[in-house]
Amino acid sequence: MVNAATNVQIPFQFELKGEKKIDQLLIQVSIPKQSSINLSIWKEKAQIQNTKTYGRFVPERKEDFAWENDKIAFRMYGKELENTPKEMAYGCMG
Repeated sequence: MVNAATNVQIPFQFELKGEKKIDQLLIQVSIPKQSSINLSIWKEKAQIQNTKTYGRFVPERKEDFAWENDKIAFRMYGKELENTPKEMAYGCMG
């Protein structure tokens, strides 16, 4: 993906949502107020981008979602965890 005016590649990634099929295309752009840009998609090898964050759905762990960067890591517990009596969904002991 490139900015059509500058011919500069735009950082992007595919959202897979735990599947092999691409669900969405995520792009990173800065657009000033009341303006527009034109993007072109070319079938060629993409430039390597510096990875800043990694995240994934964790279906083997009750639908959790986990993400991290070079400073910190997070986990969001899936709704299904509430239905398991031996695991805590809210981070506290009862």
